[in-house]
Amino acid sequence: LRSHYMSVLLRLAQRRILSPSSYLSNLSHYRPLHTFVRQLSSSSAYVKPLFRPRLSTPLSRPCPLPLAPRRFAYVPPVWEPMDAKTLAKSNSGILWVNNLYPIKIHRFDIRSLVFSLPIDEKLKNMFPLEEIKILGIEARVKEGGAYVFFDYTGPIQKPLSEVVDDLYVNFREQNKYFHLAWKPARCYLVVGKPYVDDLRSRIPTSILRITFKGGDMLQDDMFRLLRKYGQIFDIVAPKDTKGKYYVYFERPEGAIAARNCLHNAKIGEVTILVDYKSVQRLGYIMEQFKDHPRIMIPLVAFLFTIGTVLLFDPLRSYFIKRKMNKPYIDTHQDSNSMFMPWEPRQGEEQALRDHVDMHPRSISVLTGPKGCGKSALLQRVLRGRPNTLYVDCSQDVTTDEDFVEHLSRSIGFFPSFGIVSSGGNFLDALLPTTKNAFTSTVHSQLESMFKCLDKALDEKANHYPINPHEPHPYSIVVFDGLLGVIRGMDDKESAAMLLDGVVTWAISAAQRRAVAHVFFVSSDQFAAVSLAKHIDQKGGGKLEVFQVEDIPLESGLEYLEHGLPGANKTDLHYAASKIGGRFDDMETFLQKVYSGMPPREAVDQMIAQTVRDLRSEGFDLAHATAPVPVVDPKKGAVPPPPKWTRAQIWETIRRLSLTEADTIGYDELLFNVFMGDSAALNALITSNLLRLHTNTDQFHSSRYTSSGMQQTLPQNKPPTISTELVVSAFSPLHRAAFQEMVTDPILSLGMNIIVKKTQLDEEMSKLVKIEDELVKLKDISSAGVLGSEPASVSKRRALLEEKMRDLAIKIEGIDRSLKEMVKRQQDYTTQFENRAAVAQRSRSTVTA
Repeated sequence: LRSHYMSVLLRLAQRRILSPSSYLSNLSHYRPLHTFVRQLSSSSAYVKPLFRPRLSTPLSRPCPLPLAPRRFAYVPPVWEPMDAKTLAKSNSGILWVNNLYPIKIHRFDIRSLVFSLPIDEKLKNMFPLEEIKILGIEARVKEGGAYVFFDYTGPIQKPLSEVVDDLYVNFREQNKYFHLAWKPARCYLVVGKPYVDDLRSRIPTSILRITFKGGDMLQDDMFRLLRKYGQIFDIVAPKDTKGKYYVYFERPEGAIAARNCLHNAKIGEVTILVDYKSVQRLGYIMEQFKDHPRIMIPLVAFLFTIGTVLLFDPLRSYFIKRKMNKPYIDTHQDSNSMFMPWEPRQGEEQALRDHVDMHPRSISVLTGPKGCGKSALLQRVLRGRPNTLYVDCSQDVTTDEDFVEHLSRSIGFFPSFGIVSSGGNFLDALLPTTKNAFTSTVHSQLESMFKCLDKALDEKANHYPINPHEPHPYSIVVFDGLLGVIRGMDDKESAAMLLDGVVTWAISAAQRRAVAHVFFVSSDQFAAVSLAKHIDQKGGGKLEVFQVEDIPLESGLEYLEHGLPGANKTDLHYAASKIGGRFDDMETFLQKVYSGMPPREAVDQMIAQTVRDLRSEGFDLAHATAPVPVVDPKKGAVPPPPKWTRAQIWETIRRLSLTEADTIGYDELLFNVFMGDSAALNALITSNLLRLHTNTDQFHSSRYTSSGMQQTLPQNKPPTISTELVVSAFSPLHRAAFQEMVTDPILSLGMNIIVKKTQLDEEMSKLVKIEDELVKLKDISSAGVLGSEPASVSKRRALLEEKMRDLAIKIEGIDRSLKEMVKRQQDYTTQFENRAAVAQRSRSTVTA
């Protein structure tokens, strides 16, 4: 009871019925508990004075207590304790003032929370306080207004309607705006009994549902009654329903004012009940989509596209320009690359710097074997340079969608299409009649991204120097590893479209408009030729090709000595002779030595691992890497056809390991080993088992044409043309693995037997063809006149018999060498079995 008494005092003070001083005095000197119980148990007449509103309490002093939210406790309006007769006899009345707050249009509209600021003082100043006494203000935030309970105390007695008319004129003259309202505040007299609720589901609308009790009203009378609150769009009477109408206002302000002023109003014998008609916006939209999908779906897609263009494109261009204004920072920089020997590559570095400082005129390709440090070289040139966009596709990019998302992050394209696609997928799931209506293709996404990028590049191009030979930090866009991603994609159609879109934009940016350098960095050895063909098909110009080789052996040895200052010089020389100048292999060697492995053992382990990889990838001799079968609906699981034969790769390895120049001519291998099968030889090169390059060891700038011819410009030498293509091992470590495989007696003997059997099968197939042709010639001779043989047939027979003798001699020699190899293999097998038997007897003796 004591807590209840204190809560009653608190509520009275909150409603400003009890003054703060009275509240504090009663709180500190409250009556004894038994007295308060006796008051509650007595008649209601005795308790009434305690709860009677003290309207004479001055309101000038602000209440120090916060208003209790209706969510936890319902506080009735100020005028509710007074009965209707008392209000009618006095000069008191209720006004509805609108345009004080933003109107709440749905449940998740938070504007009313943001703009729910105190308005009491500003609202009071709009009234003539010498004639109007404000008794209370009931704010209605969700309806955008407030009830004002007032008392007219002017010297001249006026009807309440005239007082309100004067107030309305006063409001129009002051023309005050509240809380970013789009219209000034206006006041209306409340003639009914307001329904003040705090129901969260009741949202104001522009449609009113009007019901009459005790009679009916004509529409023209209803129009005259409601028109003063706002423009009316229509008045609809539902069929088979009497005494009920729907009034559609143009604006929700008019509907709100009519509802708050006329609810429970009595006009003659008719009582008007006014309420909002709930508008199911989402359900209405869904019905429209179901009824008119051919109109609504294109309309929503059009609005979605227009909103994206108007809102997102300027924002995306801004983020791209902000990305370009920042100096390039190599986020993939390795700590060991800082100590990489750059002195041997000063010429290569300077050539790249001179190229990027000149005005853009062509597309550029930077090629080199995998792990030679070409990406690190280019990033060293671009480090700290503005107007640089580096798209690294070497990691986590396997599909065209991955490339689009990675490209958006690399160039600063925000908001990306991943965010927009999420909204489109939500709309597709929300609308049952649509299927991928709001999702765009990869081709259209690329076009949008490149269009925003072109805007940023064009703005940068406006600040380029007039003299095209003047050095300047021109814009650069680098695609690192894109060609390898396209080659490894399973969907070849999507890969072709992706390459077509990127190359088309590169031709436009680098050659036609000349606003940026476009670099393609690739380890693919045929990247320059294939890209040149693609550019030639698109009508592009020349292609600048920069090729990076391994560092010289002396520089590699200096790098190893710098990384292992206390190591044995002989061991480091041995390691450098096997590893060469390939940067990735040197890093792997250093890591093994740092882990505690001796240098020679580390090199031998790397060679052994390379041999295992070659046996697995080149000869398919590993049990764990069986080829994945191809499922044929007619034949079932069929193993994939090999790209090359074991005899071809072994003969190539044998010849490369025995040559002193470490290289063999491409034509020599093509016509003497692969018998003109260029697809098999190119497959070996593409698989990073062999390497194709020109017969030069210097860094050069080249121009490829669609025919594959390469014009080399070596540094410090007059221009020469070299069309000789040579083939070598993919890396010095691969060459050491080739030599290890050739010197292995068992492996070498087994592979030589396979080669001899393959040669024997080929010669035998030729011999069988000749024999079949001789049989056909015999049949032709027997069918002649009197058994005579024509002269042409005799010449053909003689030629075939000569070829048969040559093949017989060749087959005899191959068969003789094959038997010797088989006998040696049997001897190896016998020796192995004897050693195994001796070891078994030794173990048995020890066990005994």
